[in-house]
Amino acid sequence: MVEPFLDIVSRDKAVLMLVFVLLFKLGDVVAGKMLSPFLIDTGFSREQIGVVNKGFGMVVTLVGGILGGGIYAKWGMRKSLWVFGILQMLSNFVFVIQHYVGKNDWMLFASVGIENLCSSLGTIAFTALLMSLCRPGLAGTQYALLSGLFALTRVFASVPTGYLAKSLGWPSFFVLSAVLAIPGLWMLRMVWGQLPETKAH
Repeated sequence: MVEPFLDIVSRDKAVLMLVFVLLFKLGDVVAGKMLSPFLIDTGFSREQIGVVNKGFGMVVTLVGGILGGGIYAKWGMRKSLWVFGILQMLSNFVFVIQHYVGKNDWMLFASVGIENLCSSLGTIAFTALLMSLCRPGLAGTQYALLSGLFALTRVFASVPTGYLAKSLGWPSFFVLSAVLAIPGLWMLRMVWGQLPETKAH
């Protein structure tokens, strides 16, 4: 455990890279934590949410994974992280639109579909990043360490989300969740030179 950890932190701009791992999906995580309460508050039943969010959303996530893998192979890591990160951020605004449209089934499918697709694209590039940070012979432990670091994002992000949604209101909350994606995109610029630029030829 010690050797894999020391190998990660001894690299050039290691701290910046670890901060980037924490922040890249922050906005996506914050929005996702409050998605079900938001949809219930909008007027959808738990059954509707289960079918659309868990059923349809899962299908879109799988499609996004396949599509994202193909795009990643063509674009490489840098462009994929940049473009998919921006799409992740912009997808949070669909819930602002959902709020003003209200209880509309077609809009529910659209908002859940867009969010799951963009989140899946971001996850493809992010997972590839974590794998690229692992050294041969240390890969299993290092991937576990990096995944555990990212898990902290989910833990800390879940603490204030309910309070923020209640105090800000749904539109402002989802705008804030999009804004929280900006630090991760900024950090991407700072670690740009440390990212491998591999793509299919």
